[in-house]
Amino acid sequence: HYFCVSYRWLIYYIKYDRIVDNGAFEIEGDDTDCHFQGDAKRSRSIDKRQSLFENRCFMIKCTENNDIKMTNDLLQDLITTSDGRIITCVTQG
Repeated sequence: HYFCVSYRWLIYYIKYDRIVDNGAFEIEGDDTDCHFQGDAKRSRSIDKRQSLFENRCFMIKCTENNDIKMTNDLLQDLITTSDGRIITCVTQG
């Protein structure tokens, strides 16, 4: 998991010409609710649970769709980043 920071982090980085602490600029989740969510920080700090596609195999057999700006390479990256495996034939699983 990565820090998700607001644009203010970049402004401070440029202003001081050095990396500044992520914590002060971390986006803390849905700000439409009056209660602190802490989702991003909580997600990073918990022990690794089962990943979204852990123990799952995918065979990509589609053409790219320019309307949704999703290339097969991006789809493959999404799957493998979430611990899924890309296979080229069904006997690989």
